Amino acid sequence: MCDKIKPDCVDWPATVGFKDKGSKIPAVRNPFDVAANCNQAFLACEKVIGKPLHGLNGIDIQNCDLGGDKKAVSIQRKNLLAMVWQLVRQHALQILGNKSEADVLAWANE
Repeated sequence: MCDKIKPDCVDWPATVGFKDKGSKIPAVRNPFDVAANCNQAFLACEKVIGKPLHGLNGIDIQNCDLGGDKKAVSIQRKNLLAMVWQLVRQHALQILGNKSEADVLAWANE
């Protein structure tokens, strides 16, 4: 999704299991490969948004849908939704012609 919003923001050679995109390792072999992909996804999100996401990292993406403590899973889902919502916001501003939020707000209040 990040690569569609901002091309070349994903470091494909650093990912695992995306051979058609240029991954050096053709298949996911263990949980560490999954963690590496989640970290790459997180870094791509930060590049698209253009701001650091403090208090979040790739592990929040990886552990989002695990069973166990309902409260911990709920918090991690909120973190993932926060990242996705920022991507949606950035994409919407891009569709509107790379306007700023202030421009959109001024237009809406006309």
